[in-house]
Amino acid sequence: MSRFDLLALADIKRFVNAATLPADEPLGAEIDAFWKAAERPAFSALHSQAFKAGYSQGGPVEFNLGDFIGTISADPDSYSTR
Repeated sequence: MSRFDLLALADIKRFVNAATLPADEPLGAEIDAFWKAAERPAFSALHSQAFKAGYSQGGPVEFNLGDFIGTISADPDSYSTR
């Protein structure tokens, strides 16, 4: 790969990205929904537990986040719509 013409590779990458990546427009609504959910007290409680356990440090919590999420719990009183 290192001997290929870099401009040609950049063009190919641009064409592949245009054909395979989703449009940017829906992403705005998804980001807004995430931040709205992140404002809830339950998110804050779970987020703090994850960081205390080592999330964002390149260890087992981060590499097995799905398993870790199943082991923590939020205070049921923090769910305002229950």
